Amino acid sequence: MTHSTTDTLVGQPGYPADPLLLRISAGIALLGTVLLIGSNVVGSMVVDNHDWVADTVSDLAAGRWEIIQDFGLYGYAAGLAALGLAVAHIRMPGRGWTIAALSLAALAIIVTVIGARNEYGDGDNEGVECGSYRVYALGALFA
Repeated sequence: MTHSTTDTLVGQPGYPADPLLLRISAGIALLGTVLLIGSNVVGSMVVDNHDWVADTVSDLAAGRWEIIQDFGLYGYAAGLAALGLAVAHIRMPGRGWTIAALSLAALAIIVTVIGARNEYGDGDNEGVECGSYRVYALGALFA
């Protein structure tokens, strides 16, 4: 049985991936990454007394200019979700691809919650502290 190049690339003969979906997903993933980097740079320039080396990104996500960092985090979350969609759409065999797709979806959710929670950098003690658990989850899922 012969397979086309497309079938071979997607791992499941007879079910080729849609190149347009993959290009759009890749574009969203790239744009999300650029938005996150850009928000870090812009936020670092406009936040008063922000030290680019010593201070954390969380310091940028609190206070008067928090919307800048939040915008970057939401863009990055959209990029992670788009990448997860692309990985799931390719239909490669094996559990590793399934784990990757689910991990990317979970990462998108966690990054969104980080952007929405505004837990760090503003000096308040309200609510339950669960930020470190989100950071641990990010580390595990990215690994």
